Amino acid sequence: MLGPLGNYKSYRKDGMIKWWDFAYLNTIARSLVGIDINEELISVARDDGYPVIYGDAENFSGSYDLIYAPDLIEHLGNPLRCLKCCAAALRPGGLIIMETPNPNGINYLLKALVLGNASAIHPEHTCWIDAKNIEELARRAGLQVEVSTYTPLNPYGKTMFLRTIVYKALTRLRPMLGAKLVFILQS
Repeated sequence: MLGPLGNYKSYRKDGMIKWWDFAYLNTIARSLVGIDINEELISVARDDGYPVIYGDAENFSGSYDLIYAPDLIEHLGNPLRCLKCCAAALRPGGLIIMETPNPNGINYLLKALVLGNASAIHPEHTCWIDAKNIEELARRAGLQVEVSTYTPLNPYGKTMFLRTIVYKALTRLRPMLGAKLVFILQS
């Protein structure tokens, strides 16, 4: 299993790195390796006992049953190159699981309404990926979208009680307003 790809920076908070993805995946995978381009965070991961190597999500090799890359694709200079690389590294019957912020999510729509734009996004994002984009990118990479769904809230963000109730109600009515787009690809 390959995962998480290049995902350590997003878990850095108050000088701590949260490895819950890796910790969980390590309990279900026969073998697991992560890749990242940040050598400092790779060192921290290794010190915490996680098998992480230096690598580029747009140019890696190997053979994997599952590639898990949460909150990565929106940071890449060439998302299609990443998907083609994942497709080449995927074993027959294998899966690619990715998630990305939903540009049509209620949180970004509210920011646009209140602030006049949705510019309060991560400064390292290079693009927005929506369900139609991922269908086309997957097709070009020789992959099929098996599942494309939305999560109601950003699991990493702070949530207030009232906001949680409103978000859950709105996303129950209109799932495409969810905070995250999660998709599963297969060759």
